[in-house]
Amino acid sequence: MNSLTRADLIHFMKKSNKRNLILWGSLSLLMLIVIYGQSMMPPKESGALSGFAVTYLKPVLDPFGVFEAEAFHHFIRKAGHFSEYACFSLFFGNFCRSIGNLPGNNWQLLSLFVCLAVAVSDEFLQSFTGRGSSVRDVVLDFSGALLGFCTVWLWSRLSRNKGE
Repeated sequence: MNSLTRADLIHFMKKSNKRNLILWGSLSLLMLIVIYGQSMMPPKESGALSGFAVTYLKPVLDPFGVFEAEAFHHFIRKAGHFSEYACFSLFFGNFCRSIGNLPGNNWQLLSLFVCLAVAVSDEFLQSFTGRGSSVRDVVLDFSGALLGFCTVWLWSRLSRNKGE
């Protein structure tokens, strides 16, 4: 039976790190396409898309009709923004962790800065599509990003403590 040598382990880790970079980088890019794609939609198309989601989600999430249709539609739109940024931050945070050799191993700062920059640029992009931009939406988007970031940070802490 072959035993695993230190060189084999280093080779596996480098290969694994490359896979992680590709996986998390691809998922991050995909989420950027979704986020910016949503922002470039005209108001009617964007409203119709979220209206489609409301058609299926309202009977499940509000079966007794407690919320008015317009309020529920607004909630779904905002929950969508929050969720998109939570996913993006989760993916991009893991991508930054996979890089591994940032100065001071500061993947956290890079991850948060890029998420905030995407949120601001996303709102700026919307101002060209007739939908307008809002500081509140930037705060909501970044709040979703913070949830994703905290998930990655907690996972990194737990996995590091487990390995010690």
